[in-house]
This record gives sequence, C-alpha cells and structure tokens, in this order.
Amino acid sequence: MSKAELALYGVLLVGTVAGLAYDVPIWVLVTGGIVAGLVNLALDRRLRTDDTAVETESVRWPWQKLAFWIVLVSIAALGCGLAYFDAPGGFIAFVCGLALAAHAYSAAREVERIRELRSGTFKRGPLIEDWTLLGLSLIFCALGVVLLREDWRVATVTLAFFGGCALTFITVIRRKLRSVDPHDLSVSVVGGVNIYAEGERLTPIAFGCTVVGCVLYFVGTEYPQLFRLMGAFIALVGLVLLAMIFLGLLSRRFIRFEPQALLLGEKTYRYQIEWDDIAAIVELEYANNPFVALRVADLERIRVEPAQRRSHLLRDITRNNDWFNADIVLNAHMFGIDAPVLAAALARYANDREARQELAIQRLTAGTQ
Repeated sequence: MSKAELALYGVLLVGTVAGLAYDVPIWVLVTGGIVAGLVNLALDRRLRTDDTAVETESVRWPWQKLAFWIVLVSIAALGCGLAYFDAPGGFIAFVCGLALAAHAYSAAREVERIRELRSGTFKRGPLIEDWTLLGLSLIFCALGVVLLREDWRVATVTLAFFGGCALTFITVIRRKLRSVDPHDLSVSVVGGVNIYAEGERLTPIAFGCTVVGCVLYFVGTEYPQLFRLMGAFIALVGLVLLAMIFLGLLSRRFIRFEPQALLLGEKTYRYQIEWDDIAAIVELEYANNPFVALRVADLERIRVEPAQRRSHLLRDITRNNDWFNADIVLNAHMFGIDAPVLAAALARYANDREARQELAIQRLTAGTQ
C-alpha cells in the first residue's frame, strides 16, 4: 500500500464521518466516494505500470479494486438506509466511519501479512482478529438463546446469522492452527494424474448462505425491509452456488504434475508451464481463503491447447495481475490440498530438477522432515 493510497483512505474516512455528522446530503457523499474510487484506480494503474514499484514476489490485493468498491457502495447504502429510518446523523457517522476504519485496517493488515511472508517472518496461525470475531459471534449466539422465550423470531434470526458466522470463524481458525511452513514439509506428487477442483467443497457454504438468507427474509418479518432484502440476496447467492455446483461448473479446473512441466486445465483450454519458467511461488490468503500464486518468467514459453485459446489465457493472466500481481492463482481449498503442501510441492519441482523424475509416486503425500 503506497503513501498516496493511505492518504486517500484517510481523506475518505474523515470526509465520510464529517459529512454525515454535519448532515451533508447523501448524494454528495456518494459522489465523493466515486471520485475517491477513480483516484484509487488511477493510482493502481500507475503503480502497475511502474516496474520498479512492485517486487516480483509481492502480491497486490484485490481489495484495492473490487473490495474497495464493494465497501464503498455498502457504506453508502448503509448511510442511506439509516437516514431513511430517521437515524441520528451522529449515529450514522459513527457506524459508517467504524466500517470504513475496519476495512482500512483489514487491508493494511493483509499487506503486512504478505510482507512478513516474503521476509521470512510470517507468523502462521490464527490472528487475534479471528479469535475476536469468533468470541463476538458466540456472545450474540448466547444472547439469541436468552431471547428465545421472549421473541422467537428475533432469537432465530440472531442465532442463524451469528451461528453461521461462528461456524465460519471456527473453520478458519482450525485451518490456520494446522498451517505449517512449506519449508518444513517433504512432499511428493503423482505424475500424470489430474488433480481436479471439486465444487462440492463449497456445498456447506452454499447451503449455509441459502438457509441463513431464508431465515433473515421469512422469519425476520419484524425487521426493516432493507434488512430482509439483504437476507434475500444472501439466499440468492447460496442458490446460485448450489446450481453451479450441481451443474459441475466449478469442477472443470485441474492441475497435473509432469516431469517437464506443470499442466493446468481450464474450462475451454489447458496449458503447460515449464518448471524452469516458474519465477516465484507465493502462498497467500484472501478473504480467509488459502491461495498459491505463481509468477512466470516468460509468458511466451507457455504452451496452450488449443492454440487459438491463447488469447483467453492472456486475458486470465491480465485479470490475475490486476487482482494479485501474479500470473497464475490456485485456490488450494478447491483442490483439496492445504496451501502449504501445494506451495511446497510446486517449489520442490520448480527448484530441483532431479526431483522432477520422482513424479510417478502413487499418491500425494506430505510429512514433516
């Protein structure tokens, strides 16, 4: 994160709080947010075109584009919703300012984490934020239980929403507790075997979103319409995910380890990256999901089948660079492999030519040296 981007977030935070506190019209704040977003996009483009500004192994996070707009629109919608229900201006300012401050902190923390990883001082395991969010979710679940006798609708909505949050944070904490340094792993991989992404791994998330969203909409009849519509949107997201899983749209990607190259399959094409052409391998997290990112030394050496799909690959690489400053990004969870294991396997065969001849082992294994 550059100093200019930090300054932009600071100005946006102060402007939002001051504007809402002094009852500045919402459309003025939204316009200011849009201008800030355009400035952020300009800074992002300038930084990407400056080869000396970004190190090869660094990862620039998607929040600088997509999440920035999502949070910006969410804050504007929250402010409009609270104003519609005649909430005091100071309260609106407090809520929106707190949300923006939390987002800026989260973004800065993610950048700090990737710098720690690159410098070798990366602290694995759950962060204090993970434990805090879990604790808050459990407290609200306890409040929901207490409310069951007084108002079962409010209690059910509370338990559904914060119960889902608690389960999510427990899953994240469990995964982070078993995270290990890839350098402490000895990994061997089957050569010539496709390792497919499994969309079914998202089934609990899709089902959870559907159930929670339906509860918010159908049970929370006493809540404001804006709140119920939010529940309907969550349910719709869950239903779309379930449909994509059922149709197999999320299970078409695969990776395959070959002695000469890493083979990756997409929906409409597949391509090979020679091991010697892999310049960097970075393990990272985004939105509490584990990823492994690759930087390729020479894109011209990548072989694409069918050849006419090369433009599709270059388009995907451009999108990955816009989001992560990486050419290839693999969601380790979708492949059923822990991110440290996948990163260790890729690093081993990219850095050790003799090890590439061992790609005939019968199964993927990993053990502590």
